[in-house]
Amino acid sequence: MSQRKGVLLGVLAFLGLGVGWVAKSIWWPQGTDNMFLVTDGTPIQGVVVCSDTGEVLWRIVGQSNGPDPETIPYGSVPPGFRQEVPAQGPPREFVENEYLQVHVLSRTRDMGDGGKATGPRQFLTLVNFGGPRPERADQVECRSPENRKDPTS
Repeated sequence: MSQRKGVLLGVLAFLGLGVGWVAKSIWWPQGTDNMFLVTDGTPIQGVVVCSDTGEVLWRIVGQSNGPDPETIPYGSVPPGFRQEVPAQGPPREFVENEYLQVHVLSRTRDMGDGGKATGPRQFLTLVNFGGPRPERADQVECRSPENRKDPTS
């Protein structure tokens, strides 16, 4: 086999792998159960997971200024945190393809991710948003822009 054919086959194989990865990402999204998606470098004060209809599925708040956990799997309360919603027991499972928001609250920021459920506890980020942190975790706005009512109307 000539060197040209070998290079051509190598390039085609590389392109095939790239196209395969893109197709897998589009048609078979994986998602993650880790709700600790982003940080601004300051301690995490809470995590709120909610639907765009305003339903708070899970809310945990930090009880100490200890080190942040490396991951926060959906429904698992890490040491130094307490669960507020639901009051008892695990949160409900996600409904496949439902739109969700995950708010990671630091001392000063509400770092949000909007996306969809890809499984009972799996979340796939589609968009990032954020803003100033509300004073309390129960003040997080849990509605997508399409579902927010204009207070002046």
